[in-house]
Amino acid sequence: MFVPFSQLKLLTLFLLFKGAYSDLQAYGCDEGWTNHGEHCYLLVGSNAGADSARLSCQAMGSSLASVWSQVEKDFILSLWRYPAEQISFLWIGLRGTSDGLWSYDDSSLFKKTSVTWTILDGVSGVPVATPQKCIALRNSGSVAFLDCVMAADAFVCKKALPKVFVTASLLNHTGPIPTNPLGHAQLFERMYPPVLRFLPGSGSYLTDTLVTTEVGCAFTCFSLSGCQVFQVSCNTLTKCEDFKCTLFSDFTV
Repeated sequence: MFVPFSQLKLLTLFLLFKGAYSDLQAYGCDEGWTNHGEHCYLLVGSNAGADSARLSCQAMGSSLASVWSQVEKDFILSLWRYPAEQISFLWIGLRGTSDGLWSYDDSSLFKKTSVTWTILDGVSGVPVATPQKCIALRNSGSVAFLDCVMAADAFVCKKALPKVFVTASLLNHTGPIPTNPLGHAQLFERMYPPVLRFLPGSGSYLTDTLVTTEVGCAFTCFSLSGCQVFQVSCNTLTKCEDFKCTLFSDFTV
C-alpha cells in the first residue's frame, strides 16, 4: 500500500493509539500494510531524508526495510509503481557505518560473499561506506548511494508478521483448559482475520523463547501447563533462521 507522507503522522498516531487492538487484515498484518512471506510492508510517499524515514518506521514498530533476496527486492518495487519516465528514489534500510561497513537498520546480517545474495551484487563503483551514506532504490530497480540527508521520493517499512495459534478447544469455547499431561494430544489452529482482530495482550503472557520452526513453538506451548495460545514470528536478526515464540494462557477473540 502507498501512503502519502502528508498522511503518515496521522497513520502513526492512529496505530500507536490503537496499539495491540488495531484492526488486522488478511494474513495478520496491520491495516494498510501488505504481507509478503514472513513480513509486513508499508510503502510511504516521503520527500524525507533517510533519518526521518527511519524514525517514522520505528514509530510504527518497524524498521526501514532490509532486502534479503532478489524476490523481496522485486516485491518492494512492485509496491512502489512509480512513473518510469521520472528518476526517483526509494529509501531502504541499508546505510554505512563508522567501521566502513554496510549495515541494515533492523540489524539483520549484511555480508557480501560468493554464496550469499546481497543487494549490491553486480553493482560497480560501490563507494566507501560511511555514516553519511545511505542506500536507495531507483524506480528502475538499480541501487543508488545517496547522502542520508537527501530527500527521497518514498521509503518502505518492514516488520515481522505475527502468526497466532490457539487450541481448538479455546477457539470453539468448549471444555476446560487442559493441563497437557504426558500423552495428551493438543490441536492448535492458526487464527486469521476477521476472526483475529488484534494480537494477544500482556495480561495472559506466560513466557517467550526462540525456536527453529512453528512446530517447535507448538510443542513448547503443549509442554507448558496452562498454555493455550502461542504467537510466532520471524527472528529478523537471523533472517528467519529461527523464530520468536511467545506463549499465552488465554485469548478472547
